Amino acid sequence: MSRSMKKAAALTLLLAQPALAQAPNQAPAVAPAAAQPLDLSTVVSAALDHGPKVARADFRLAQAQGRAQQAAGAFDWRASARGGWARLYYPKVQTVGGARVLTDDLQSSWDPEITAGASKLFRNGIQIQPGITFYPGSAASSAQTIGLTRPRPNLNLQIPLLHGFDGTNEASANERASLEEVDASKLERGAAQQQSTMESAETYWRCLAAGEEEDDLEDNLLDEQTYIDTQRKLMAAGQISPLALEKALAAQDAKVRRLDTVRSAGAQCRATLAALLGRDSNMKLPTLAAAFAQMDGLSSDAAALRETSLVDTAYRNRPDLHALEQYVTAAGEKLAAARASQDPRLNLVIDPNGFFVTFTYSLEGNAEQGATTAASAQAGEARLNLSQMKDQIRQDVSQGVAALRSSLAALADRRRAEETLTKVAADAQSAVDSGGMDLATLRGLQDQRTDARIALIEARLECALNLAALRLVTGTLVVEGGDAGPRNAVLLKSLRF
Repeated sequence: MSRSMKKAAALTLLLAQPALAQAPNQAPAVAPAAAQPLDLSTVVSAALDHGPKVARADFRLAQAQGRAQQAAGAFDWRASARGGWARLYYPKVQTVGGARVLTDDLQSSWDPEITAGASKLFRNGIQIQPGITFYPGSAASSAQTIGLTRPRPNLNLQIPLLHGFDGTNEASANERASLEEVDASKLERGAAQQQSTMESAETYWRCLAAGEEEDDLEDNLLDEQTYIDTQRKLMAAGQISPLALEKALAAQDAKVRRLDTVRSAGAQCRATLAALLGRDSNMKLPTLAAAFAQMDGLSSDAAALRETSLVDTAYRNRPDLHALEQYVTAAGEKLAAARASQDPRLNLVIDPNGFFVTFTYSLEGNAEQGATTAASAQAGEARLNLSQMKDQIRQDVSQGVAALRSSLAALADRRRAEETLTKVAADAQSAVDSGGMDLATLRGLQDQRTDARIALIEARLECALNLAALRLVTGTLVVEGGDAGPRNAVLLKSLRF
C-alpha cells in the first residue's frame, strides 16, 4: 500500500466518530505491484503528437494546402467542347443542261455543329486557346456554304502588355502567395506544438506540486488529530476547558477544507493529463523535488542570462514569428497581383479567314483599384503584426528573465525557512517529550513547518512554470524528430540557451 493510501486510511479512521476497531485475525492486505512514476518526457511526447492545439493547426494547414492547390489550378489545361444544331442558309442547287449550278434562291437545313478546344494559362501571364469548329454530316456542300462547313481551326492568344513575361501577373502572384501561406501554416503548427509542450509541462508540474502539498497537509492533519485526541483526554480529566477543544476542532475543520481544495486542484490536473495520455487519472506521480532535482542549482545560470542574446535567440527560433514573415511575403504577392490586374490586355485571334487584335483596358478601374487598395492595407497590417510581435517578444523575454530570477531567489528563501522550521519543530518535539514544552506550542510550530513546506513547494512550482514560459517565448522547444519529447524534457529543466 502506498504512503498516500496509508494516510488516507488513517485519516478516515481518525476522523470517523466513533473510531472503528480493527477486526482480529484479519489477513494483511497484499500490496499491489509498484508502477513506474509518470515522467515529463511521456507527457510532452503526447502533447507534441495529438494535443488539441496541434490538431487545430493541422486543420489550418490542410486548408492552406487546399487553397494552394486551388491557386495552382489556374494553370491547368482546360478542355471545352460545344455541340448542337444550327440552321444553315445557302444557295439552292439546280440542274441545268445536265450541270448542277447555284441559283439566287436560298434554302436552309439544320446541321450539327461542334466546337472543341483547350486553354492554358502560363505562369508568365500568357494564355493560349486553340480550337476547331466543324459541321459533321452537313446537307450542303462546301461550295454552297462558301466554305463555312469546312473545319475551321482557330487560336486565341492573350498577352498582358506590361507584364507579359516576368511572372508578375494575378494568377502567378496568387499562387506564390498561397504557397507562402502554406509555409506559414507549417510554422504555426510548430508554434502550436511548442505551446502544447509548455502547457503540458505546466499541467505536469502542477500535478506534482498538488501531490506534494496533499501529502504534507495530510501529515499535518494526522498531527492535528493526535493533538485533538490528547485534548479530549485532558478535558475528560478536567485539566482543560471545553473551549480549548472546540478551538482545536475549528482549526481541524479549516485544515480539512484546505486539504480538500488541494485535492480538487490535483484531481483536475490529473484529469487533464489523463485525457492527454489516454489513461486513467490514478497514475503514479513523483514529487516535484524528485522530478526537478537540479532546480536549486539554477541560480547561477539565471544570473548569467542576457536579455539581448535571448531576444536574438527568439527571433531566430520562434516559428510564429517566422510565420508572420511568411504572411508579409504573401501579402506582398497579393498586392503585386492586384496591381497586375490593372494592366491592359491584348487578345490575338487567328483563324483561316483572318486575324483580329482586341485591346481591353478598364477606363475607370474601380474594381482593380479597389482590389489594390485592399491588398495594400492587408500588406501594411501584416507588417504591423510582425513589428508588434517583435516588440512583444522583447517584453516577454525581459519579463520572463525577471520572473525566473525572482522565483529562484524566493525558492532559496523558502528552502532556508523550511529547513529552519523543520529543525525547530524537531527540537520542540524533543522538548515536549522531556516535559519542557506544552503540546499547544508544539502544534503551532508544526503548523508553521507545514506552511513553510507548502510555500517551498509553491516556490518550486513557480520556478518550473517560469522556466517553461521562458522556453516558449524564446522558441527553444523542439518540435521535430522522434526524440523531441525526451529532448524537451531536458530543455524544460535547463537554463542553457
